[in-house]
Amino acid sequence: MEQENLQDEILESTEVQTKKSKKRKKWQENECPKYLWVIALILSYVVGSIPLGIVMFAIEPVFEKIFPQEKAIISFIFTILAFGCLLLFFIIFIKSMCKTTTLSFILGRERKIDKKPMWHMALLYALGFVISYVISLPNITLNPDATFVTIVKMILVAVLFTWIQTSLEELWFRGIIGRIFFGDSLKQRFSVKVVIYVLLSSVLFMLPHLVNPEVTSQVGIDVIFSALTYLCSGVILAVVDVYYGNLVPGMVIHYVNNVLCFFLIGTEVAVIETPTIFIDHTSTHLGIVSFVQEIIMSAPIVIYLIMQKKKNKI
Repeated sequence: MEQENLQDEILESTEVQTKKSKKRKKWQENECPKYLWVIALILSYVVGSIPLGIVMFAIEPVFEKIFPQEKAIISFIFTILAFGCLLLFFIIFIKSMCKTTTLSFILGRERKIDKKPMWHMALLYALGFVISYVISLPNITLNPDATFVTIVKMILVAVLFTWIQTSLEELWFRGIIGRIFFGDSLKQRFSVKVVIYVLLSSVLFMLPHLVNPEVTSQVGIDVIFSALTYLCSGVILAVVDVYYGNLVPGMVIHYVNNVLCFFLIGTEVAVIETPTIFIDHTSTHLGIVSFVQEIIMSAPIVIYLIMQKKKNKI
């Protein structure tokens, strides 16, 4: 009797593993037709915009009364609501049409997520961030409006909520775009399709940021360099996605950047007005300066990836 029960348990366990294997294989091979992913993407924008508009119209006056002086918090809340609402409807449509594991597909779990690169990315980008602002030291001063209470509040908001905003941006600009239109092609690290993916996702990442005050406030060639700053940032995040096969290291880089900009060093003109500890008063050629800073910030990560590639070849 005991032997029969044991056999039944083994058989049941084998069937469960087989189902899991088939499910994993289904999203890995991207059996869902691309046109269905595109339809789901369009529907999520159309349908998701309706409740989002209603929520923003109804809630914005309430938030303005609750946080009369906190434009940064309101901006953050609505950014998270926007990306979250659209992503929710995307998952609803794609699960009903494709019967697939959406989150696993987007994250790219065909490769095991190694925690070590996440820490490396965070430390290297933080190092690059600090080094990049050395060139602006003569223009950096303490913010007189940054009291202890406001700094603690902004740090808490940054730590608790920034990861949601940055993760959602990565899911949209790298995850969904890359997995829908390029799929398994991203495993071939230096193919033409990979280059197209890096450029396309970076351009799409850059476009919404062109309406930011730090871009629109510039004139002449600085406008171009301000745009190139976001393009360069998108390229780095896309390259990291391709290199590691999942979005997590890129999410970490994006998170570190936004957290540091949120409460450590800010410019006089920025999309999120926060009482950062320091203010960069660079006024002339801010676009060029920002582009140089982005190159310096990204340099440690680029060097690290090159060294890792050479190490893996040995």
